[in-house]
Amino acid sequence: MFFALAASSLLFSACSSDDAVVSTEGQNEAVQQIVLQVASSGDGLTTRAGRPLYSSQALQTIQNVRVLIYNADTKAIVKDEKKDWKTSTTYTNHGRELTLTYKGDQRLGEGNYKVMAVGYSDNSDYTYDLNVAGKDALTGTYKDITATLKANKVAEEVFAGDAELNINADKKITNLTSGEEDGLDVTLHRQVAGSFGYFSNIPARVNGKDAKTLRLVVRDKNDKLTFNNFNSSFTAAGATGSTIKYCVNGSTSTGAPLATDAKFKDGSNGYVLYSIDLNEWFKNGDTNHDGLLTEEDGWTHADIFKNTTLVKGSVFGSNFVIPFALTPEKSTMELQLLDAADDIIKTWTVSIPAKDVNTDATNGNVADESPSIFNVVRNHMYNLGVKPSNGGKTDPDPGNPNPDPKPDPDPDKPDPDKPEDLSKSQNLILKVNDNWEAIHQMELGD
Repeated sequence: MFFALAASSLLFSACSSDDAVVSTEGQNEAVQQIVLQVASSGDGLTTRAGRPLYSSQALQTIQNVRVLIYNADTKAIVKDEKKDWKTSTTYTNHGRELTLTYKGDQRLGEGNYKVMAVGYSDNSDYTYDLNVAGKDALTGTYKDITATLKANKVAEEVFAGDAELNINADKKITNLTSGEEDGLDVTLHRQVAGSFGYFSNIPARVNGKDAKTLRLVVRDKNDKLTFNNFNSSFTAAGATGSTIKYCVNGSTSTGAPLATDAKFKDGSNGYVLYSIDLNEWFKNGDTNHDGLLTEEDGWTHADIFKNTTLVKGSVFGSNFVIPFALTPEKSTMELQLLDAADDIIKTWTVSIPAKDVNTDATNGNVADESPSIFNVVRNHMYNLGVKPSNGGKTDPDPGNPNPDPKPDPDPDKPDPDKPEDLSKSQNLILKVNDNWEAIHQMELGD
């Protein structure tokens, strides 16, 4: 059997993994193989927990994969493999792979099974149930795996996916699809969402108050992920099973709302998704007194994002986020400009174009209420500004190579960096990279 897990080039940049399970014949018996594959431009060999979110580029830094096989009827766990992803070898699709082989008495017997896999980082900021990240083998009955964020930590990437596996009396797999290697394709999804803001021409003062902080405030917050209801059609043509594209897989570990740390302009409660200290980028403020913070004001590349290339004069903030459901009749996001006293001096309401509002509430999908009242869903990237890649060197920082780009005849060529200009009364685009599960264009207006 051949089982492939491919984290979408990550279609989540890491985002997805395809697992194919195939049977081969050797010495008069079927040899069962599980080939773990993660297709990505990242090598997965970092040593820190998770990875920073520097752009919408497809990357992944998972370091371990836990593979469970359990009886589909009794839920009894029959196989358990914990693999060190750092020992994986490269393959042609800019990714890495590991192979598990079962022979003789190690093979699975006749029956219907489920294969479940979780890809995660060393020193993870999550606590996993079923001892996924532990040292001891799992035993007993399978249940949906959860990952709970540790106290005072922020969300990081984790991947998970499953597949049905049917084996006959000859210990051969009978539910093979027509994909590569005649295998059963499965997708490992990124289980979190991502968001960044990339801005230029920030107002230096509003109504006589100097700007100190630019932040994105969201309506809700979760600290727990549940790994289920996967989108089996994500990368596999002809795949069967669920097709859940708009999934909120987040919840709170206590069942009660988490403590808030921000307010919307109308005084309702909110949570800070990311916050940008303008003093880290413009240490002397608006030196030319033109009312805007720009490159001409002695801009400094902030140390916190020293590993990514940015347009001079811009600021950047980002975080991964555990998905959360919309709050009826309340806008989901608000961009805020604060003064030194943390008073709100200007806001922009974040919304999605009408064409991107999801109205499908069937098969586990969640529906949006309106362009400004929407769900934050699994494996979607929410961007304000355009930043298609991390970059590596920050000296010199690039200027915007095309501040008002025309349509490019090459659809595979990424857009250039384009921070959103906050000096204009315009909609700001929150873009979801096409290597993630879906593309959104978010707008932010006065």
